[in-house]
Amino acid sequence: MNQSPSFEDIFSLIEKTVSLLMASGSHTPRVIKNVERIANLFGCQAIVLLTVKAVSVTLKKGKLYKSFSFPVSLSGVNYETLFLVNQLTWKACEKKIGVQELEEKLTKIAKLKRYSFASTLLAVSLADAAFCQLFGGDYWSMGFSFIGTSAGFTVRHITKKAGTNPFVSTMLSALAASFTAGLLCLTVPGSFHLATATSVLFLIPGVVIIGATIDLMEGYMEAGLGRSMFATGILASIAVGLLPALTLLGRHIWAY
Repeated sequence: MNQSPSFEDIFSLIEKTVSLLMASGSHTPRVIKNVERIANLFGCQAIVLLTVKAVSVTLKKGKLYKSFSFPVSLSGVNYETLFLVNQLTWKACEKKIGVQELEEKLTKIAKLKRYSFASTLLAVSLADAAFCQLFGGDYWSMGFSFIGTSAGFTVRHITKKAGTNPFVSTMLSALAASFTAGLLCLTVPGSFHLATATSVLFLIPGVVIIGATIDLMEGYMEAGLGRSMFATGILASIAVGLLPALTLLGRHIWAY
């Protein structure tokens, strides 16, 4: 094991760790604890400033200080990645894993196979259909919610792969989901409001809202406020997507 890795080696480890955690939906306290474990492993102290778009880290070793920054993104949720990275940093501290081994394990975690689009589409659509039944919907409403969710999720997948702005992507997905579900509901009286409303539930940024709440409660105001504003923007985009769909279908939001 290399007992004295350079700052650049430690920075590389920290960047990979933070990028994996942020891209998987981690809240700020978890990110900072993982960074501190890696820094302490190599005899450094870490000072971390985290926002929703970038991270700044300052390492202190003796009388030496060095800082660096890198961009991050809130791109999704992956609890398996969160667990594995958290587990890895704990094991690194206990077993004194070296830089090269840590790099290899982080790379392996980053390359883990994710669920296929088809399986995710099915699971998400079934979940929204289940919510529809939970709120009192009949089998027609559940089926229309399922189809509407499938349409919206497909649009979200396509726009996300194309690099579309997340707010525009959310708006288009909400429009596709609600219009598809609402259009089908016109064939069966009484099923409109539940199927249309539940078809967009998959777009609700629940993990971001929870992360923002934890950040604010723990005192990480920059990250917490940033996540809060991002979540607010996503919720507003859902509303903007619903509005034209309901208008085209001859319905009014205040009627429900």
